Amino acid sequence: MKLNPYLAAASACLLLGSLTSLAQPAFPPPPGGWTYIYNGNQLIVGDPGTGWTSLDGTWTHDNGSDEWDGSTIGGEFSTGGFGIGNGPGGTILGTQGGADYLRIQVTGDPRDYGYPDPSNRKIYFGHNIGSDIDPIKAQTIMRDGVTLTFRARIPTLAKAGPPLDPLHRDGQQASGVQPYPDSGDGYVTSDGGKGNFVVREGGNGLDVPAAAIAFSLTQTNDTTGGNPATGQAGFAGLTFNEFNGNQPSASVNFGQGSRTNLVPFDPTEWHELYIVLRDDPADIGTHEAFIFLDGNVVPYVFKITGGTGSDLPDSFLAMGGSATPQNFALDVDWFGYKDEAVFPPGALLPPSIFGFVPANRAAFHPAASGLSFSASALMPTNTLPASGFKVILNGQDVSSQLLLTGNNNSQSRTATFNGLQPNSVYSAIYIVTDSGGLSTTNDVSFDTFVEATTVVVEAEDYNYGGGEFFDNPPPGLYAGTGGLQGIDFHDSTLNSFGTYRFDEVDTATTADVARSKFTSVGATDYQIGGIIAGEWLNYTRTLSSPAYQLWVRAATTAAQPLRVDRVTGDRTQPNQTLQFVGTLDIPRTGTLNLFDYFQLKDIQGRPISIPAGAVTTLRLTAPAANGDLTLNYLILVPATATTDSLTSVSPLPGAVAVRADAPIEATLYDGSTPISAASVKLLVGGNEVAATVTKAGSVTSVKYTPPAIWSPATTVTLSLIYNDGADRTNNWSFTTANYPVLTPNMKVTDATTRGFVWRVHQNEANQDANMQKVLNALSGALGLPNLADPNSQGPASAPGTPATPGNGMMTFNIPTVINVGQDTFGNFGSFIPDEQMPGIPGLNFSTDGIAVEITTFITLPSGLITMGVNSDDGFRTLAGFLNHTPLILDQFDGGRSSTDSIFQFAAQEAGVYAFRTLYVEGGGNANLEWFIVKPDGTRVLVNDTDNGGPASFQQGTIPTPPVDVTVKASLNAGGQVVIEWSAGTLESATEVGGAYSTVTGATSPYTVNPADAPRRYFRVRVQ
Repeated sequence: MKLNPYLAAASACLLLGSLTSLAQPAFPPPPGGWTYIYNGNQLIVGDPGTGWTSLDGTWTHDNGSDEWDGSTIGGEFSTGGFGIGNGPGGTILGTQGGADYLRIQVTGDPRDYGYPDPSNRKIYFGHNIGSDIDPIKAQTIMRDGVTLTFRARIPTLAKAGPPLDPLHRDGQQASGVQPYPDSGDGYVTSDGGKGNFVVREGGNGLDVPAAAIAFSLTQTNDTTGGNPATGQAGFAGLTFNEFNGNQPSASVNFGQGSRTNLVPFDPTEWHELYIVLRDDPADIGTHEAFIFLDGNVVPYVFKITGGTGSDLPDSFLAMGGSATPQNFALDVDWFGYKDEAVFPPGALLPPSIFGFVPANRAAFHPAASGLSFSASALMPTNTLPASGFKVILNGQDVSSQLLLTGNNNSQSRTATFNGLQPNSVYSAIYIVTDSGGLSTTNDVSFDTFVEATTVVVEAEDYNYGGGEFFDNPPPGLYAGTGGLQGIDFHDSTLNSFGTYRFDEVDTATTADVARSKFTSVGATDYQIGGIIAGEWLNYTRTLSSPAYQLWVRAATTAAQPLRVDRVTGDRTQPNQTLQFVGTLDIPRTGTLNLFDYFQLKDIQGRPISIPAGAVTTLRLTAPAANGDLTLNYLILVPATATTDSLTSVSPLPGAVAVRADAPIEATLYDGSTPISAASVKLLVGGNEVAATVTKAGSVTSVKYTPPAIWSPATTVTLSLIYNDGADRTNNWSFTTANYPVLTPNMKVTDATTRGFVWRVHQNEANQDANMQKVLNALSGALGLPNLADPNSQGPASAPGTPATPGNGMMTFNIPTVINVGQDTFGNFGSFIPDEQMPGIPGLNFSTDGIAVEITTFITLPSGLITMGVNSDDGFRTLAGFLNHTPLILDQFDGGRSSTDSIFQFAAQEAGVYAFRTLYVEGGGNANLEWFIVKPDGTRVLVNDTDNGGPASFQQGTIPTPPVDVTVKASLNAGGQVVIEWSAGTLESATEVGGAYSTVTGATSPYTVNPADAPRRYFRVRVQ
């Protein structure tokens, strides 16, 4: 061990601080006292590798979530051994108001600012519960019941005083070091159940899995990443594991589950928490928490899902923060536990609700079985009167229909409801209030679909062999079959394969609730994930009913649409013709493991009855997915025709970030009175447009493709008018994506020599994975010699040209494409094999510490362009005025494994445009692909013209932006409007909000006759 030099004066021994004052607890200790308690007044600095030797001598920081350098908060940086370095943040003891406390501070990622590891970018202490109690008992401590106690606050300079170091936010070094915020700096639970105060049970390997529950003090401006403007918590108080089912999950972090596990208070004041954790008797979550605050004997009660995050073996307490991107400060007066579930004296415990039938998230529950649950009063003198039982089903209070066992003097009763309907999805709220007014609320969801009378289509059982299918297949019948790309499915990631079918669709064992259909025969249920924008799947079945309502079982981490089409062309051939059916509006469920049902509805929220019969092929398309959607199954429920006409549209009402080239589509379904196709009109911005209207049977289809792309970040208003015996009007709007636009001023006219210019710097001494490293390498500020090997030529046309001085960038010319990795014949990304990165490996045979700049001039058509980069690690792609105000098209500033980033932008005119991609690799693998996604969803590398890719060039003049742009409008002698502008492109629209389109052939001055355009809006786009 080494003494912390900044606290050495406090004591001559290794025990820093004293065993003096503690704040008076608001809750008395449980009978027999706490099993273990850390009193916040000891700070032993244990050397790395010495195990449980820190704080009071029973804590360790030897784990993957700790980079404590052993130093204090404050002081000047110096070099030396552990406990001397004093990077930003650290630990220190303090005393205030009779309380001795430990202060922990993590300022972000000091490595971004030049500090080496250990850098205090995460400080995470662990205490072994198995050293306090029987190790066997420790394995199931939460299942058997455990009580936690801690008193803590988020320090502020105004209330708690210094020292508090300024922030070195992760990935924000371009903004510089920032002062510690006046409102304090808290934490949000992350990494699968890691936070400020953690208890973990290691599990017994049988019926109790390992699980961790973390409690964190959170301030409203806290985020999960370094950018303070993105993903703010918006909540102040105690946050902890979210509810996300009854099995331990990695997706229990703040915002990933129910978003309801919150206790509000001012976290910058001292607060004492007394928390009882036990196995959830209702089996809704993995655990149930009773949270008592500041001496209040009425608890907050929550269902919690244990997390899977762990850095230490077996069962332990943990304290601090585990996530490098986060910054926080925490004052700890004490932290301890009792290895029993012991409620504080005088606790007023609400009733317990349990024994749910059906269980939460149960599927295919027989409606005739009804629902039931049991409740018990936990207060020995309280009873359960009938008036205290309430059930709300799908928003309707059905309490008067409950059947109850026992009487009003009973302390345990069971409630039953027998009014469930088949083929329905239910959200139930159960509320039980005892005679003392103490109340408990539980939320349960389930469905009553009847598998015998519906058509259930597993998402993984899409067509195979070019339109082939099975009706009513038993589980696993499609195993080993393969669909055909472009006929049975479209998948963008052709190098990834699932676990169920022999093709590129990404199937995996489902994380959804188990269904007896599979468990009864020992079969595995699968799901489809890894879905990327534009991917689709065809499902063919023989349908006997004339109409069906459609439900989809899905999980999402981002709200998005799911499009449904009927394949009207030959399903066995490519380029199938489609008839738009409708769009499912899928909100965020929380995680990709948390599934829910979504029904196909019309613009007014009414279920759509899809005309069917005989062999029908439906296609599901995910137009906006980005690996954030998972599908488990579809359900087609026989339906009767509706009396009213129904309207389904795309884009959906209120849709945001809509593609710039998105067509407007609508499907009208006849009610009792047929719709007159001749009466159908579509208005955009109040003006009728030339939409295509067709009618087949009872379905009228409407489609309008804009002649030019929609303007970015513009709200488009729409009206659909028709007659079904009465005049009908449906109004809605959507907002286009705020995509970058390449203007004519950005075009390049002198591009020559096909290919790319590749500039590279390699030195394994700097393994940061951020864009600042590339910028430093380009400017010569990296301060390290360039060890890239000029003879590691790869696809370059010649050896590299070393820079002068030697720490600059080495230049190669690549005449072909960017599909490179650190090793020849690598298989990362969509295009394999990879070629060798020019300059890599370096002269020291290292493939780490890479910084690259790629410049090129790319030939583009007008309209919307979808481009992609697959990288390991980060990238940034820019275009346009590269030397002045470049457009940042997309970036990933950090480390990652080989991953796609797909982004869109628009070119107002066809031409050649300047592009730059920066690339960085820290350590481990390295690869980079630069490609275009064609309109049919297939990918092609930039400059691969043989396969339809755009040509790119090594040489050209980078454009400069126009200056002193002026716009003037005046009336001439004939009463006409004359528009003059010094630079840019003239655009017009019929509404001030757009959509705007380029005025073809317009040059300055441009004359407009008001008689020809009684209402017209003009603007000049410069960039």
